[in-house]
Amino acid sequence: MKILGYCLALSASVLWGLTYCLDERLLESLSVFKVYFLHCLCGVVVAGAILLLQGHTPGALVSLPEGSSTPLVLVTLLTATIATLCILGSIRLL
Repeated sequence: MKILGYCLALSASVLWGLTYCLDERLLESLSVFKVYFLHCLCGVVVAGAILLLQGHTPGALVSLPEGSSTPLVLVTLLTATIATLCILGSIRLL
């Protein structure tokens, strides 16, 4: 299982690097917020499709398992959003 973890980590780093290169091209004609919106929209579509294939309802996207820490989820979402907007903003400026 460790080898799979390393392969996934390596794949993620290569794909993130490619994403930044592609985002640079997109940011020539789209705003940071439009690119972010498209990233989010794609994430919702992919996650929704996977949940449906696993037999969950679309509402499973917004429901938390019992015992989950709502404040932790909110802080995580906020920090991920700010980080992504900072990354996209830096790509556009640099």
